[in-house]
Amino acid sequence: MCSVILFCLPISVLGGVLGVKALREVRIRPAVRGRGLAMAAIVIALLNIGLWSAGAVWWHANFRRPMLHGPIEAIRAGQAGDVASFRAGFILDSVPSDEACAGFLNDLTARYGRLLAMRQVDDGRAPPDRYQLGSYRIPYQMEFETGPIMAEGLFVISTPQEGLVARFAWLAVRDPARGDMVFPASAAPEAAALPPDPAHDDGS
Repeated sequence: MCSVILFCLPISVLGGVLGVKALREVRIRPAVRGRGLAMAAIVIALLNIGLWSAGAVWWHANFRRPMLHGPIEAIRAGQAGDVASFRAGFILDSVPSDEACAGFLNDLTARYGRLLAMRQVDDGRAPPDRYQLGSYRIPYQMEFETGPIMAEGLFVISTPQEGLVARFAWLAVRDPARGDMVFPASAAPEAAALPPDPAHDDGS
């Protein structure tokens, strides 16, 4: 029975272990019945482990990796001239024109050069402070040819209309000296920088 509980991997593994133990008992004591149930428990446990493993790989590729590294592939593609792939990295209420996408990418490249790397960073805020329904505001450090710059993106996990989405609603490059750059431009009000968290204010 333990291996039938598919939503709890440790219990399912326990079911498989108990199935192996029961199978050994049946072999040692032929009078004991239950070989079929023991085999079923082992098979179900193995299938469950396989499903969980496949699910973990899928989650990492489609959700965890984009959250850790931001829309880096979309930006790189866009800087290489593939505007369609750049746009595909975002979920957009109103699709910007090719000219608007190219304009953002050209301005980004003119300011900072090519994007080399992008990684999630800790800005001292607890995850609940950045969570919205079905999405997360995530701080990033972007490494360009000219050096690092801070950024923030809204990663959309799901929407009521489309279900699982796993794309970004917007990206805001934080540049106090020359002004923030936001894509799409219509998201600028929502993408405005959050005020400092008093709980992490060192008073400096």
